[in-house]
Amino acid sequence: MITASSTLVKRHAVRTSTFLLLSLTLLLSGAALASGGGNYGAGTSNGAGPAKIDGARYSLGKQVYKNNVNCDGCIINQSKLSKKEATHLYKQVKKDSNLNASLSKRERKALKYYMRNRFKL
Repeated sequence: MITASSTLVKRHAVRTSTFLLLSLTLLLSGAALASGGGNYGAGTSNGAGPAKIDGARYSLGKQVYKNNVNCDGCIINQSKLSKKEATHLYKQVKKDSNLNASLSKRERKALKYYMRNRFKL
């Protein structure tokens, strides 16, 4: 009878520990999922948090940048830019009448948006 009793105690202990481990895992994973994170979190009105990126406008701006600003035969053809070079290029793009005439208003705004966010201008 003692062996049966100790066997039941061991089974109960295994079930209890399995249940506790599962509960703890679910609790921790739920907390991790609720914590948010990443660069695309909601920004705050006072600028204290990261700003939310408009993915569609950013993508369009990136496409315009790669096809019309930084390519063979474009204003610049350089794979990496310093912040100083990017600032100069941003000002140059805003003043380039040929480029601005070839882009729609939406493309111009997207390009400016992309460059401000990409180069942290």
